[in-house]
Amino acid sequence: MNFKISISAIAMLLMGSAVYAQDIDTTKTRELKEVTIFSDRPKRYNDTLTEVSTRIPTRLLDIPQSIQVIPQEIIKDQKLFTLSEAIKNIAGANASTPFQDFTMRGFSANSNNYSYNGIRGEVFNYNQQIPLYNVERIESIKGPASALFSNGAPGGIINIITKKPQVNNAYNFEFTYGSWNQFRVMGDATGAITKDKKLLYRVIAGYENAESFRDFYKTNNGQLSAGLTYLFSTKTSLNLEYNYQFNNNNAAYDWGTYVLHDADGKPDYSKTDLSFMSTSPIDKGENNSNALQLDFRHKVNEKVSFTVLGLLSRVTLDRQGHSGYGSHVSANNDSIVGRDYETHLYKNNFNTVTAFATLKANTWKIKHTFLIGGDFVNAQNPKNFYQYSSIAPSLSISNPDYSNDNPSNYTFDFIQDTKANSTIIGTYIQDQIEFSPKFKALLSLRYDTYKTINEPASSLNSTQDVAENNATNLAPRFGLVYQPISNLSFLRKLLSVI
Repeated sequence: MNFKISISAIAMLLMGSAVYAQDIDTTKTRELKEVTIFSDRPKRYNDTLTEVSTRIPTRLLDIPQSIQVIPQEIIKDQKLFTLSEAIKNIAGANASTPFQDFTMRGFSANSNNYSYNGIRGEVFNYNQQIPLYNVERIESIKGPASALFSNGAPGGIINIITKKPQVNNAYNFEFTYGSWNQFRVMGDATGAITKDKKLLYRVIAGYENAESFRDFYKTNNGQLSAGLTYLFSTKTSLNLEYNYQFNNNNAAYDWGTYVLHDADGKPDYSKTDLSFMSTSPIDKGENNSNALQLDFRHKVNEKVSFTVLGLLSRVTLDRQGHSGYGSHVSANNDSIVGRDYETHLYKNNFNTVTAFATLKANTWKIKHTFLIGGDFVNAQNPKNFYQYSSIAPSLSISNPDYSNDNPSNYTFDFIQDTKANSTIIGTYIQDQIEFSPKFKALLSLRYDTYKTINEPASSLNSTQDVAENNATNLAPRFGLVYQPISNLSFLRKLLSVI
């Protein structure tokens, strides 16, 4: 009835307007006031400068390598909370697991293919979601990147740039509430500490607590980021940044659920509740990470500058969990047989120093920007204790009973207790050449030495063998750029290795 009345009312209004229009005196005119319409320029989601591939601020169009940048505007407008969500914006890249794994150009990569503010290092555990509370932008190099970053998967590198202290005071607070009782809060404060505005600070804190569509699977994580910048002069600056993150879940991994079959042997997806988990309510997955970064830059003049980057990180994992991964469904199609139980205590220390100098010079009309530098990377794994048991109780899928899950009754089939130490020392030289505004080239050469020792940490380890590896590697890179017009480049990488 309401719908009919609304239609009738609209018809009456239209008829009234038509009658009024017939009574207008067309011999008279009326001058209207000027109307001005203002509109903002459409937002552009692109950064034109990057240091990820050359360590020198360079236009993306001038680099003979495929590079994509996810700026802060995309992170804000898409409400991205984790790196896995952000990676979807990178062409040719995809998060392959709910954790740190991603694929780029068909190659799988993990934490070894991340860098933070241009420094390689393990800042988060494999099973941690990387939050974006303190992230300014995300850069990706597609293809081999060993010329500057040493060893890694050939698919590419993802570089995370964090937010830095600002001169002007600014404060930001965000709160979100979503499905499955997801509660997330974030605060950001920055500004000058001293009156001369030489000492700056920035503090960012974020916290999330959420349930899941899976039974008893909860997320509880938080992050604290604190940064100090001291501006000695317009040519010299020092930035120190500390990041702490914890991630405590009921289970370290969500192993998925099971598909049962009907009487004809065909999959019947309705038989399994998606909330079912093969893990147990007594499981846990605790992660803690601490990272301290240093960034010192000095500009001698317009042609010469120096940079020193440093990273100290400490990462720990304490996992105890049941799993139905790799098990099978019983003959009567109602329970999981072959659950296992694992404990994993993992600690890793990462120490990295990168130093380089840049020099601009001309030979006739050809412009050169030279980069000479070196890296020292030391990864210490003082604790890698792992136990595996294959006798965890079976579990009904339709009516799970976890009361029999008691690890004190299990015997372990495999025990690993090892420690490792790896060191990489590398040197590199690079030349960015500009033959003309249209023709440019990039040449670089890197030399690395590797040393890795893996040995038992106790008599519990299955073997007492010591494995030591020593290697060297020479990584060249050569590419050309042709720019027929100012906003178009044709890139050709003639040589690059992983």
